[in-house]
Order: sequence, then C-alpha cells, then structure tokens
Amino acid sequence: MILDIIEKIKKELRWDTRNRFIFQLKTKASLLDIGCGAGGVLKVFLQYRNDLQITGLDTQDFSKQVPEQVRFVRLNADSGRLPFDDNSFDAVTVIHLVEHIENVENLLKEIIRILKPSGRFYIETPDAKTLNYPKFEFLFKDKSGGPLNFYDDTTHLKPVSKDFMHNIMVKINAVEITKGHYRNLLYCLISPLLMILGVIMRKRRWFVVGFQHLSGWSVYWTGKKQSNDKNTE
Repeated sequence: MILDIIEKIKKELRWDTRNRFIFQLKTKASLLDIGCGAGGVLKVFLQYRNDLQITGLDTQDFSKQVPEQVRFVRLNADSGRLPFDDNSFDAVTVIHLVEHIENVENLLKEIIRILKPSGRFYIETPDAKTLNYPKFEFLFKDKSGGPLNFYDDTTHLKPVSKDFMHNIMVKINAVEITKGHYRNLLYCLISPLLMILGVIMRKRRWFVVGFQHLSGWSVYWTGKKQSNDKNTE
C-alpha cells in the first residue's frame, strides 16, 4: 500500500532518473529495453509515454507478461550480435542486466550499432561498493524483496565499475551525457521511515527500497551515439 502511493506521487513529480530519460525522447520514439523481464519498468514507461514504440528483449519468454503494445523478442543478450539492423532505435535502456552477463563490452558495441545517429541509451547497475554492503541477515531470515549485498542475488556475476564503463564508452566512441547514483528524491526523503517500518512489520521489501535509495545502491549512465558514427567495429 505505501509503495503504491509513492509510485503514484512519483508519476506526477517525475523525480526519477529513468523517467527523466524517457521524457527527453522525441514523440513516437522507438525504444529497446534489453533484459525487460516481465515488463514492470516498461509498464511505468508507458504510463508516462504511451506514444513510445517499445521492443522488449529477454532470455526467457515473457511474451505473455509484457504489456500488449510491446513487441517481445526472446534472445540471450550475452550471445553476440543483437537481431536488429544498424540504426534501428532512437533509444535503448539496460536496467540491471550488465551485472548478469560476461561480455559487457560487446553488448555496448551492439547498442551503439543499433542506435540511430544521436540515439540515446540508459544503463543502470549495482554500484561496485555493494560488494561490501551488509546482508542484514540478523534482521531478516529470507532474501525476498531484492538484494542488499551484491551477491544476495546469486545470478549476479560481477559488478561494473565506473572506470570500466567509462573506458568502454571511450573505446566504442560513445558520448557520455550524465552519470550518477540512481535515486528518487521522494524515496530518499522517506527512506528512514521505510526502513524502520520494514523492520517493525517484517516487510523486507520496504527495508530494501529504503536502504537502496538512501545508500545510492545503483549507478546509472546516459549517453548517445555520435551523429557521424558509422563503424563501431
């Protein structure tokens, strides 16, 4: 209930780096979300921008779970070449995927290839500092509701550092626009209360949300393909 109310307020205030990214896209922009899962983030995007032409890609078959206006493609993003032509999309989002794959550099190259000239991308992933975050096992016996320490999610392979991402962007000739910690101002303001209530009411999800926003658990980058970029091989 509390998180639902917060989401409604977020929709009006747009205090969110993801939402600011999609509001910057042109009308009827084509967007590819790599690692879309069941489409939770895409549902939020469409609440704000129902004009977007969205394609979702994931290694599992979520074709029946994603919003009906989303074109779904099943593919392992770590398998090599993405099944899209050069200069196909106005924007690409990759939210909490790069920590799950082996060849991050190849994925970034593919993103640049399939973006239109000056097309934009948004990448979000756990900060490398989450390797040292406490698990709070003395408060919660299970790990439902999301990770606190990086390896609470056993499918995480390795964190992507800021320097590593910067070096890849330079190598593939991408233009970095913004970077920082993914936070929502509203969540930050109420995070202490969420964490306290989470402990009292045994709601680990509330505690996780509060902790992640307060600590800057995730980092993000936005960037774009150079307008004269013809070859990123």
